[in-house]
Amino acid sequence: MTLIVGLRGEDDLVFASDTLVWEGANEGYYISRASKLRVIGQDWISGSAGTGVGADVQAQIAAGQEVFDHDIDGGAPAYALRTAQLYRKSRYVGETSFLLGGFGRDGPAIYRWSLPEFSGPMRSRGGRCAIGVGQHGAMYLAAAYHQTSMTTERRMLLAYFCVYEAARHDPRVGAPIELAVASRGSVTILAETELAGLRRESEALANYIADQFSSKCQSVVDFSLEPR
Repeated sequence: MTLIVGLRGEDDLVFASDTLVWEGANEGYYISRASKLRVIGQDWISGSAGTGVGADVQAQIAAGQEVFDHDIDGGAPAYALRTAQLYRKSRYVGETSFLLGGFGRDGPAIYRWSLPEFSGPMRSRGGRCAIGVGQHGAMYLAAAYHQTSMTTERRMLLAYFCVYEAARHDPRVGAPIELAVASRGSVTILAETELAGLRRESEALANYIADQFSSKCQSVVDFSLEPR
């Protein structure tokens, strides 16, 4: 299972992903860990969720050293179409979703699409997007708190926290968490060992929220009033 969150800033992109992998069938499931974020070209970030089909398709494209328009707004439709072609050619079965971020003439952009139902990539208009399990909870936090004017560091924290909270409550999502940060011309992927500061801040945020609900405070409702 997978959860990937993408946040778009004015000049940067931040993707966060869990690394938990489930393998097996009804007779038994086994877990392992794997990186789920991929760098394409100079400054594209991509990831896939659902069945492992998405990762297989992207690996085929990478192995073939296929080249796409560097401008994400021109390259994304062609890349998405290629994933659909390989999916059908290989006769894959199973649902998979893709998240792709890069840079165009108007700045950074994020696209999303799914297979086998394919209608082309959809561009995220709100500056935030997610694929995979637990995306509703992750998107709630992103929708509530993300601003394109944030600093890259605060955007990194929010993306990390989105996945961190899902991983704490949904057994299908699991740490370690990895992060990819892109600016025009470069992408850096950071593993959990390089994100200790974000983990500490996320733990502090989670504890702070919990404390607000559990601490004694003046009630906003007077329960002593007798019913009329």
